[in-house]
Amino acid sequence: MHDDLRTQVYYSRFNRVLAILVWTLCAALLVIVALMPETSRTLGSVLLPLYIAAAVFIVLWAPRLVVNDLGTTIHNVSRTITIPWAALIHVDTKFALSLHVPDRKYEVWVAPAPGAMSAQRTLRRERAQLRATGMGSSVRPGDLPTSDSGGAAALVRGRWTELREAGRIEAGQARSTRVSVAWRLTNLIVLVGGAILVIVGFTL
Repeated sequence: MHDDLRTQVYYSRFNRVLAILVWTLCAALLVIVALMPETSRTLGSVLLPLYIAAAVFIVLWAPRLVVNDLGTTIHNVSRTITIPWAALIHVDTKFALSLHVPDRKYEVWVAPAPGAMSAQRTLRRERAQLRATGMGSSVRPGDLPTSDSGGAAALVRGRWTELREAGRIEAGQARSTRVSVAWRLTNLIVLVGGAILVIVGFTL
């Protein structure tokens, strides 16, 4: 189906690879538990790999950043934040990708800035390319295009700039434009309630 809003989705490839590895370990753990004698098997030992698998989905696999012509939606672990373009005033990558609106900012879980060692290695590798684009050595590590924060920031900035230059974002409306924030209660219940069930399972 044609997408009139030109929707783009950003997620962390590293997080998803890590999630697959952890799920593989959880599956192996379930097999081991199934082969254990019933006298040694507890409810907690069955629930633990299932809980880890669910937590990994919530924390590593599901978070994403969605960008379209209406705005950007941040799917974090505990909240979903929808920011219309008219409300956005600044995009920052100091510690993670942060989208600023009047009086507050929202960090994007799926787009952390790289660590110092990783940033230095990448800067050395990409110095020639950065110099060619005019960014030089002053580029912030979080803006590196190969980092999670830099890749996501480029996606947001690119669409934001395009729509502003096309006159499709009304200026001066940031403070009066509503940002939608919804708590992801299912995620919180699974994370907290699941941990409690695992602990209780080991005591039975």
